[in-house]
Amino acid sequence: MKYSISTINHITTALNFAKRCGYNINLDNPTTIQDKLMWLNIFDVNPLKSLCADKIKLHDYSKLILGEDICIPIIKIYNNTKEINFDELPNQFVLKCNHGSGMNIIVNNKSQLNYYDTINKLNHWLSVDFTFQNGFEAHYHDIVKKCFAEEYMNFTNHESLYDYKFWCFNGEPQIYTINDGNGHGDIMYYTIDGKELNLYNVPKHNDYIKPKLFNKMVEYSKQLSKLFKFVRVDFYEINNKVYLGELTFTPGACLFSYTNPEDNIKIGNLLKID
Repeated sequence: MKYSISTINHITTALNFAKRCGYNINLDNPTTIQDKLMWLNIFDVNPLKSLCADKIKLHDYSKLILGEDICIPIIKIYNNTKEINFDELPNQFVLKCNHGSGMNIIVNNKSQLNYYDTINKLNHWLSVDFTFQNGFEAHYHDIVKKCFAEEYMNFTNHESLYDYKFWCFNGEPQIYTINDGNGHGDIMYYTIDGKELNLYNVPKHNDYIKPKLFNKMVEYSKQLSKLFKFVRVDFYEINNKVYLGELTFTPGACLFSYTNPEDNIKIGNLLKID
């Protein structure tokens, strides 16, 4: 098979970054979950990935597939920071960029917000091509960079805002993880039928409970993932309502591994990339 120069450069960038991180990715015979996700990252060209990775256009995809927008409501969209008028915004809100990960500013009290630092931070994020932020993640490349203000979600059902992440393989959610806002990360892994997976050596947290609207999350995951070979669908449960957080096609930039190396292959077997 012949590849274009740009594809060869992307393969080289991705594999060199992986090697520096201690991973030897096999694209010729992908077997581990890391191999297969990287293979899809480079060769599975699907314009819908860019649309769904765009945190603004994800609202449109939700409407298209589910018939309703279940994302956290957007207050206003800005093409650049010069368009931001803080006087128009409520006392509590969240500022985000649409083209990457971790680009969030949570404003609990607008009167205490440093506008100068906020604008500088947003401008820096808007200057970043997230495609090459962590090696190579192809689907970020075609996103038109913008920032936006999102509603601040008050929640009362948990001390932390749990993030429920459903790993969907060939249109079927088969694993889900629980992440919270206290820095614990993805601390619990389960099969979709509730069996705990010991993929990481982490302390057990018995206070983590399955969301009340778990079945609705599963159904949403099936619908939202049906057009992709792999996608992780993230939800929040806030005040007895499900909100779509994001769709992730390259979790951890495809570079993560489990305590037992055999699990890398076991999870990889769930994903068919013929």
